[in-house]
Amino acid sequence: MTQAAASAQVRWIDAAASRLLAAGYQEIPLNAAGARALRRSDFRIRWFLTRLHTFVLLQPAGVADLPDLQAFDRDASRWAKDAKGGMPRGLQTGIAIIPVLVAASATPAAQAEAARRPRRDWAALKLPVLVALDSGLVSTYGGSMVWGGAYAGFVREQRGLVVGYLG
Repeated sequence: MTQAAASAQVRWIDAAASRLLAAGYQEIPLNAAGARALRRSDFRIRWFLTRLHTFVLLQPAGVADLPDLQAFDRDASRWAKDAKGGMPRGLQTGIAIIPVLVAASATPAAQAEAARRPRRDWAALKLPVLVALDSGLVSTYGGSMVWGGAYAGFVREQRGLVVGYLG
């Protein structure tokens, strides 16, 4: 990866983290080069009196291919579940995970995987994002969500903060 691509990744990740910090997120120390992790906790009556812990992981990558994206997605989910703490998931508490892989470039298979409907997981909603800096393409699921639907609008708004748009 070129110095320019690495610099672009750092700028993208820093800009996303700045938007999240301004929106009330707190940064969590992470032992991964160039990666950043942020979290927030929200309680809403319309969420059936539950608390949602939202985690965003921002990770740089070279060329993102399907196995890289799947491994990052799996590891991010495991990390967020471990980092949550407190009451067990499902007991008036859940988690939303937005794993963001900021790649210098991405294969079509990785882009398709990022855009596919998220898999179901007990009391956890995961909405992965793949950013390919060479093309400027952001791949993520944009369809309706039944599983975790009560939180869908909020999680989409949080994803919008990450990528720099709302809607």
